[in-house]
Amino acid sequence: MLRRISVFFLLCAILVLTAPASAGKEEAPQDFKSFFSDGNQAMDEGRWNDALESLAKAEEIAGTDKNGRSPAANCQGLVHMKSRQWKEAVPHFERAVNYNPENKVALNNLGLTLMNIHQYGLGDLDNLKRAAESYEKLAALDPDYRAANRELVKKILIEAEALAAKTKAASDDKDLPEGKGYKFWTGQGDEAEGNGQFEKAMKCYAKAEEQSASSKHWAANRQGLCAMKQRDFAGAANQLERATSLVAEPTSKEAIIFNNLGTAYINIYESGTGNLPELENAAKAFKRASELNADDGRFSANLASAEKRIEQEKTWTKTDGEKKKKKKKK
Repeated sequence: MLRRISVFFLLCAILVLTAPASAGKEEAPQDFKSFFSDGNQAMDEGRWNDALESLAKAEEIAGTDKNGRSPAANCQGLVHMKSRQWKEAVPHFERAVNYNPENKVALNNLGLTLMNIHQYGLGDLDNLKRAAESYEKLAALDPDYRAANRELVKKILIEAEALAAKTKAASDDKDLPEGKGYKFWTGQGDEAEGNGQFEKAMKCYAKAEEQSASSKHWAANRQGLCAMKQRDFAGAANQLERATSLVAEPTSKEAIIFNNLGTAYINIYESGTGNLPELENAAKAFKRASELNADDGRFSANLASAEKRIEQEKTWTKTDGEKKKKKKKK
């Protein structure tokens, strides 16, 4: 039975990347404005080190002015977010909130960053809890500001806590039951996976793969989705690559396997553990899914999103390379 996998690359849909300095009673020094502007321009061009340097200088120049320091620190966090350095972004957003506890943009970005650290397999459940806390503080300031993000984090936290509780309560017995047949083993695997017994589930799916010559690719697909649920995206990509290789003549039904493969590669990229090659692999998989089933809009939408990211990544890489060449000539 086909199962859908939730796509984790939520950043593009909900992230606020614009954070201009707030207007206050005291106007920040002109030098602050210059460094702040230069830093944001460098960030837009993908010159991450230049951006961080200018924004750090702006933060320093702002002195005790929270209307300068807080946005400058927030934008340093954004540099790390855009370059997919999630953990490195956290202290900047925390500093921005410490400077100005009413900085709604920084509270939102802190919450999103902590959520993504969990979702991309870079941290544990505590990050989700901290994300929820950030959004509660934001709700206290303005209940309507980024309310959808707050509800999303709350939903993910509830699901993650429920799964953690199931995993803890599940039996430690890893012995496999007696039985045979593809349906038997996939059923056992689905039950184990639902209880958070991922190791047992993977073994059951492997057994299912052994039982059916015609459904090996679906069993491998299940193993890929199980790895994805554990936020092991590299492992998922390996299983899903294997699943696609087991399909001699793919049809529209198998399009979902290629889509799942693309999703795994996208998550490798978004987690910061992959780069342009992973994006290109994702686009290749989404394109194949679209070719096999042109009627499913998810596949074409995922392809368009991946191609847009590839174009942006190439632009950033080119701009950064040209900047470094100019510096060497000087």
